[in-house]
Amino acid sequence: EGIGTPNPDIVLVGDRHGGWCFVPCRNPLVFNGASGRYLYDALRRVGLNQPGLVHVLNAWHHDRDAPREEVFTLERGLADLQPRATRRYVALGREAERGLKLLGLTYKAVEHPQHVKRFHHSDLQQYADRLRDAAGAV
Repeated sequence: EGIGTPNPDIVLVGDRHGGWCFVPCRNPLVFNGASGRYLYDALRRVGLNQPGLVHVLNAWHHDRDAPREEVFTLERGLADLQPRATRRYVALGREAERGLKLLGLTYKAVEHPQHVKRFHHSDLQQYADRLRDAAGAV
């Protein structure tokens, strides 16, 4: 379900797909939703939208056979990426943190873009700066 380069410097991990998608959502336009657009705008402001730099994926997915159940998909998504020792991980929200902890990965955390958009909409530049700092980008 992830989008971006298969050999990223930075992996942004979200909580789960924003819509109730009961089949694998292979839509490359992940940034179409309100939270996704807000995240993309923040990434663009600090140059984290450059090709070959970032991969974005979710930690959880709704199980299509049991619509109220969620399946841990982060491990499978990360396995699709090319190995890289210097990769940095950024958790976008608490459920993303939980997924990264389950895998024992070192990460930095920032607020979920939906939270920031809802409660601090005008602070886009501050959110962008926090993403840049968490990603270790200059």
